[in-house]
Amino acid sequence: MKTYQVPIQGEHFLNVVEDGQGPAVLLVHGGAGSWTNFTHQLRDLARHFRVLAPDLRGHGSSPWPGPSDIDDFYQDLTTLVARLDLPPEFHLVGHSFGGYLAARFSAEHPERILSLALLNTSGDLPQGLAYRFLETFSGGADLFHHYYPRMVSTGSEVARCLMRRTLKQWNSWDLFPRIQAPTLVVLGSRDPLIPLRKGREMAHRIPKSRLEVLPGGGHVSMAEQPETVTRWLSQHMASFPGTSPDRAAGHSA
Repeated sequence: MKTYQVPIQGEHFLNVVEDGQGPAVLLVHGGAGSWTNFTHQLRDLARHFRVLAPDLRGHGSSPWPGPSDIDDFYQDLTTLVARLDLPPEFHLVGHSFGGYLAARFSAEHPERILSLALLNTSGDLPQGLAYRFLETFSGGADLFHHYYPRMVSTGSEVARCLMRRTLKQWNSWDLFPRIQAPTLVVLGSRDPLIPLRKGREMAHRIPKSRLEVLPGGGHVSMAEQPETVTRWLSQHMASFPGTSPDRAAGHSA
């Protein structure tokens, strides 16, 4: 596994972790997270894929350039894709707010996406739930201490910007019908931030989607039930050119 920095603009860069060889898979974490939320998937998918996992601006080891809106995060992603040595088509996975970024990229650049996977995401984040996110994050609740230790300790400014600017702009309902790639949607039956009905509506609007629900799953499905989520991702991506279905689907986290 290697770690490197990709220049974005001026002194701003994104930290990227990469492992494995084969068809490319880009993992995009959610707000208040980091690439480490995909630790299990990066390790196990790297057996048969080239897996890349960036830290979003102000998250993990990527610097915070200052107040940012949702378009700044999206522009970072498009610049990152342009500057990484990616093939013309690749697999894209997004979690929560990273799911918004992944869905938007897939809708606007359909020619680049072999397959899409959206984990614990929706077309928006209801205002009341957005405030719950900020309170939980800023208060250092057990969930965020466990999954986001670096952000809980250092990220209050980032969290407030996410709440007050970025998450309020999150609305991707009109993007979903434009997504052409086969899409795996993963929801948690007990996700406190993404209501199951909203996730189901999202899946309904994406033309070629497949929905999986984790019984008892919360908001960080890939860390809470890594074996199941990694298996679903492997099977989802296995049917595409350059990937052996038997090899890719045969391992678990």
